[in-house]
Amino acid sequence: MQNTFAENSCQGFFEPPSPWTLFIRGRAGSWPGSRDRAGKKDQGEPDVGGRSPPPGDLSFDIRGAGFYTGEAAHRPRIEIGNPRLSFIFQSLCSGSSGNCLLLKAGGTTLLIDAGFSSLKGCRKALGGVLPHLDGAVISHLHTDHIHYASLRVLEENRIPLYVAEKDIPHLAAGQFRRSPFLELKLRPFLEQPFRVGNFSILPFRVPHDGVRRTFGFEITLGSDRKGKKAVVATDFWHWQGVSPRFEDADFIYVEANHDRGLLRANPNPRSRFHLSNEDCGRLLRRALGKSRKPPGAVMLGLLSEIRNRPALARDTVLEGLEGAPYRNIPLHIAPRHEPSPEIEVGR
Repeated sequence: MQNTFAENSCQGFFEPPSPWTLFIRGRAGSWPGSRDRAGKKDQGEPDVGGRSPPPGDLSFDIRGAGFYTGEAAHRPRIEIGNPRLSFIFQSLCSGSSGNCLLLKAGGTTLLIDAGFSSLKGCRKALGGVLPHLDGAVISHLHTDHIHYASLRVLEENRIPLYVAEKDIPHLAAGQFRRSPFLELKLRPFLEQPFRVGNFSILPFRVPHDGVRRTFGFEITLGSDRKGKKAVVATDFWHWQGVSPRFEDADFIYVEANHDRGLLRANPNPRSRFHLSNEDCGRLLRRALGKSRKPPGAVMLGLLSEIRNRPALARDTVLEGLEGAPYRNIPLHIAPRHEPSPEIEVGR
C-alpha cells in the first residue's frame, strides 16, 4: 500500500587538475595522457554527446567483456508527470547489505553506488543495464556502497567509476589488494559540478562517521528553468545543514535508517551515524516548507533490517510532515534485497 503525502541546475562540469598522478601497484596514470601497459598513449573515448572524457582516463581495451540478463528492467514502472523531460529512478538494493541506485534519462544511464558483495549478485542485478551504463558515481568507500565484486564487474564492462579525488588512495588501499584493477576506468571528482552524459552532478558533503568523506548528490537534467533535479543522500545523521539541498527537488531519495524505539531495544553504536525516521520527517518538512513546488515522489532508503520496519518508517515520516505544504506526494520504500518499481518523474 502506498501513502501519498526545482529548478536548481548545476553549472559547468569538473575539469580535472593537471598534472595529476595516481600510483596503483607501481603503475602511474597522469593528466594529461596516461599510457597503457604497451606504452601507448590513452586518447580517451568519446562520451555521450561527443564529449571526450577527462584526459588521462585510466581505461584500456578489454577482451571478452560479458553482458548478462538481469532483473533491473523487469520491475513495474510508476509514471509521474509529462515524459517529454523526465528521468527514471530505481533502487536495485538498499541497506547495510548493499546499496545501488539507477537513474536514466535521455540516453544516459547512471549508477549511484555499487555495493554488491558477490560477482553473481552484481551481474544478476545489473545484467540488463550493463551495456547501457555511462558511469557509476560513488558516495563513499564503505563496502555496502562500493565492493570488490562490483569493481570487477565495472572493470570487465569498461564502465567509468567516479570517486572523490582524495578518496582514490583509500580505494586503492582497501580494494586493490586482490587485483590491481589495471583496466578500471577511474574518474575523480571534486566538490563541484561534473557531467556524465546528460546529467550534471553536484556532490555535497554530508556528516557521516568522521572517517571517510561522504557525499550526497544533486543530479540535474536539462536547463536552469526547465531542468529536473533529483537529490540522493544517505549515510548521514545531522540533517539541518543539508536540508537546503533538498529544496525544489523533483525527486528525493533519502535515508530513514532506524526507529528510535527499536534502536533502544536493539542497541547498535553505529546507528548514531545514520538518520532516524523522526529526523527524516523533520528534514523533509523543512525542505518542503522552503520549496516552490512539490517533488514528484520521495523514496525512503537504507532501512535497518533489525531496527526499522517499512510501515513504521512510512508512518513516522508522514507524521513528521503533518502541517507541511505539499503533503500529497507519493512516498515509496526501497526494498532491501530486490529492485524497486521504476519511478518516472517528468514535468
